[in-house]
Amino acid sequence: MYQKIEEFSLHILAAILIGNLLTPVAVWYEIYYVVNDSTSATVKAILIDSVAAAALGIYIVGTVDTYMVLSKLILEKYLNNRFVAGKEEGRKEGEAKGRKQANEDWQAWYERMVEARERGEEFDEPPPSTPMSKS
Repeated sequence: MYQKIEEFSLHILAAILIGNLLTPVAVWYEIYYVVNDSTSATVKAILIDSVAAAALGIYIVGTVDTYMVLSKLILEKYLNNRFVAGKEEGRKEGEAKGRKQANEDWQAWYERMVEARERGEEFDEPPPSTPMSKS
């Protein structure tokens, strides 16, 4: 994931830098040919503007990268917390279902035992095993 973010950031940075290289040419044309300013003043204006634009572009890319990384970390932490909470909830639900099933098994066994005694029959069915026993 981080590699894709870094590749994407490099593409954005390259586009910004290429744009910053082409922008001064357009600016130079506007300043020099349209306004008829001196060459040295034109070059100075272009350098100052392009450095400022490059710094702004790098700042924007860095900010976007930071937000992307932070949002990924926050999302991973949130999802991990939800996963742990869901796992714990599922475990408790499974234990409750297991206890209910065990109680039903014991109740059915007890009823069969009582019925057999009432009929005077021998009851030799083993009791149901509990989840903790090794039978």
